[in-house]
Amino acid sequence: METEHLQKPASKPQFLTRWAIFPDLRHLNHAYWFRLILTEDETTTELRYKVLIRFLKKQTQESAIVSIDRVSDVYINDELPDLPVDRLAYESGKVFYPVIMEIDEKMNLLGIRNHEQIVSRWEKIQPDLRRYFTGDEANRYLNRMDEMIMSAKSLEALFEKELFIRFYFYTAYMNYTHQFEIRTEVAFPIGNYAPVLFDVKNRLLNVLNKDGFKEITQEGIEVRKTFGPDLEKEGKNTYSAHFVLNAGTNILREAKAEWNFRSPFQKKIQLILFPLRQAVSSIPIVEQENKWDENKNKGFFSRIFGI
Repeated sequence: METEHLQKPASKPQFLTRWAIFPDLRHLNHAYWFRLILTEDETTTELRYKVLIRFLKKQTQESAIVSIDRVSDVYINDELPDLPVDRLAYESGKVFYPVIMEIDEKMNLLGIRNHEQIVSRWEKIQPDLRRYFTGDEANRYLNRMDEMIMSAKSLEALFEKELFIRFYFYTAYMNYTHQFEIRTEVAFPIGNYAPVLFDVKNRLLNVLNKDGFKEITQEGIEVRKTFGPDLEKEGKNTYSAHFVLNAGTNILREAKAEWNFRSPFQKKIQLILFPLRQAVSSIPIVEQENKWDENKNKGFFSRIFGI
């Protein structure tokens, strides 16, 4: 099949409407594999789970209610969480899902709409967690969870900083110029560090790909006021991504992203999102390790999510 070229509208008002790349929320009903691959100190670790995003109802003319749910266990290197700190984070994190959110037509988060339900779930499971996970570290973690869950604003702030939410809802959608390009600044939450701000060049490809989907590419460099001589020599921290959208609805079909950090820490993070029935061959699934690295006693959740 010949590649179909998108036709530029004749008038300016039509043009502005044509290249506002935002989704038709009524069609937001997709299940994905979510993979997060962390490489540091020559060690690679993968987090993997299934996520389901569904449109529930139209709330207003400009907003909708959607559900986000993890519909599988969370695997670290093809195994259930093993380290105590990871098991605690995993078991307590189940309380968040499904989370019901209100979003506007530009995919901005307006608020969590089932906070009371999450609180109720937490009150039921918290006593068992405190009996099973003991010690000062566990108590501190559970106390932080308790404070955060009881505050709707704190819970919303947590989800806004969650890497999957930030990437899926806030990153790809925007108004493009007549050159199909726009520059933006995007902050990504990375582990224990403050959100990292990138100056990003976004490019909407002006043709449909061979399968009839729209494609968006992004290339970014971390925004910093000053760079020391060592950093200039080693290179700046970078970000790149590739999105594939449904041509009719603009719903995200699949995406790949990569963050390369050189300073003040060295690590590479890869994020892959694709439909459940589709295989990704370019980056192999991390093979199961026979033994955990004892030096990584903080756990994978701590290193990538900052818990």
